[in-house]
Amino acid sequence: ANAQPIDELVEAAYDLPAYRVVWETPVPAGLYDTTLNSPQWPGLLQDALSDLFGLVFTTETRPVDGWALRLPAGGKPRLKASSRNRTSSTVRGRSISRRGIKMTQLARSLSREWHAPVVDETGLGGRYDVDLPRRRGDSAAANAAAVAKATGLRIEPHRQMMDVLVVKKKEIDTPQ
Repeated sequence: ANAQPIDELVEAAYDLPAYRVVWETPVPAGLYDTTLNSPQWPGLLQDALSDLFGLVFTTETRPVDGWALRLPAGGKPRLKASSRNRTSSTVRGRSISRRGIKMTQLARSLSREWHAPVVDETGLGGRYDVDLPRRRGDSAAANAAAVAKATGLRIEPHRQMMDVLVVKKKEIDTPQ
């Protein structure tokens, strides 16, 4: 990888989205090039980040703020059932059409776009065709409101416990 900041290298090394990495030390500045040609590259990169930058990585269960997809009060969202048994996406300007998408897939997709966990609490099975606005740069609340308007779903703040990677600076032993 070329010209990547340390936080993105940590996310790649541990295969985690940014919202599951908690920095308890300032993120080292700068952009870094890495070349690892080995099936063991994640472990090698983890070791390099620890050794070169004096970082310690631990896993802890902590509350993480995100969003929940829920049915509206009347129980009937504005979703069109799909006849497709595969998911496809088409981007057109400031909208994205998703055909044959399951609610769990929609939640994962929104998690990636919003950089926050999104859980499906609708209980809806099946596949749907949805047209969603693309609002890059807007706040998470503005994105949630836009998706709620397009789908008829309630999209509400939700806190859940999840495993996160905690990044700290190594303790330096001082001789006495």
